[in-house]
Amino acid sequence: MNYEELLGRLPQRNETHIKNDRGRLAFRNLFTDPFFLVREEHENDYGVDICIEAIVNEGKSPTNIRTQVQLKSSNNKKNSKGYYSYNISISNLNYLVNHPCSFYAFYSIIEDKFYYCNAEDVYLQYKAGIVNDTNSITVHFKSVIDADFIRKIHQNLIETTLLFKDIRIKLNESGLKPGTRFVYGELIFESSTEMLEDYFHKKDLVYAYTTDENGKVIFMHNLIWESHHGYIPRGYRVYHVNGNTLDNRSENLDIMKTIEMFDLEGFQKEIEESQAYNILTLIIEGRGAELKDVPPPPKAMLYEVMDALKKNGWSVNEKGMKKIKRDMEKYLGMKLD
Repeated sequence: MNYEELLGRLPQRNETHIKNDRGRLAFRNLFTDPFFLVREEHENDYGVDICIEAIVNEGKSPTNIRTQVQLKSSNNKKNSKGYYSYNISISNLNYLVNHPCSFYAFYSIIEDKFYYCNAEDVYLQYKAGIVNDTNSITVHFKSVIDADFIRKIHQNLIETTLLFKDIRIKLNESGLKPGTRFVYGELIFESSTEMLEDYFHKKDLVYAYTTDENGKVIFMHNLIWESHHGYIPRGYRVYHVNGNTLDNRSENLDIMKTIEMFDLEGFQKEIEESQAYNILTLIIEGRGAELKDVPPPPKAMLYEVMDALKKNGWSVNEKGMKKIKRDMEKYLGMKLD
């Protein structure tokens, strides 16, 4: 049938539109019940093609927990290295990575199969200087989107959202200043924000923290631990079980004795090592501690030990500090400044 004779000259779909439409339809069929709702972005998307929303309770309950997807489609074959590659702009990468758990999806029309690459992984490559071009980066699609990936992205998206929801609520409940920031380095509890950031800049760990109304640094892992378990026991510090210092889920936090982190062998003389041990034991156990039979340590050693403890993540509030000072004054037989 000659439709041009019947309908007249009509607009033509170009190959790009055809490929994109096929990719969107295949994606919608893949990300469906009972894990996701698919919401397409149309107006001023700036590189985001599709938004997926997690659903729970066997697909009956939407959650408003969402992430963003940029979708590419092609009927080309894999390259000589055995995977697909696509160039994206750095501005698009920066835009996409601002939303947690975002990813790039690539639809191979020939294979009728989807591949993915997490936006965070691409961003880390860019920040590590692996690419030379400052305007674009090549995304390599090697991992197939299958049922396991869909379940994984569903779980990760919900857990990530709950983590930040927990932090937001704890901040609000505690009356702390909004605007949690990420800083580099070890933990220091008694210093200005400026000094803290200058010190952390030289280190390679990363923590989340905020400040109270007086500008005192409050670390998220301590705040979340105390919200679940109460005050951190005297002489203990909170640590991250899996080693990821940004993973502040309550199940990833535990406590250990601060003395286990302290280098007693750093004191060259045996008597000084015993004196430092006594200081640590007093801090942890209080006046009922069993001390080694050595002369009381000098005040300078007390402050040396306490400074080292702070740098290793020791947390103590003002009330706890006053009690420690009273215990030490009794042991030393002198007043501490």
